[in-house]
Amino acid sequence: MFQSWQFYSILVALFNGTNLLLRKWLFNSGINFEQVMIPFTFFWGLMLILLSFYLCNNCKWKIFPKNNKKKYTILFTTLLASFFVMIGIVYNAKSWFKVDNGARVDSLSQPIKIIYMYLISIILFGNKIVFKHIIGICLALLGVHFVK
Repeated sequence: MFQSWQFYSILVALFNGTNLLLRKWLFNSGINFEQVMIPFTFFWGLMLILLSFYLCNNCKWKIFPKNNKKKYTILFTTLLASFFVMIGIVYNAKSWFKVDNGARVDSLSQPIKIIYMYLISIILFGNKIVFKHIIGICLALLGVHFVK
């Protein structure tokens, strides 16, 4: 059970949902966007630094491969991914700040994310097109239509 991706996906949903609900509670309490996001990003950054130290210690500080090309690929790709995560978190928080029910935000953004990732994984990684996935995408699009 602890080795399955489904178990970790459920944990992601619970932890991310709790994070968003806590911030939405603050927004609903009349606290403005910046008053919530500045401490949130500070504490989030601090926790990420602590996690980085833990991970570095866990791998005995052998962070990068000896191959310089791989090292620069890792650095550039993770820098780019970090930038996109930062922008995504800010826009997600802004959308939660502007909506009455946060579930509406995720009911629109999550199906779009799934469709985007599925199509890109087919194009970039050569994943196969599976008929039941196409049906799921169509259902997701239908759900997005009804939620908006």
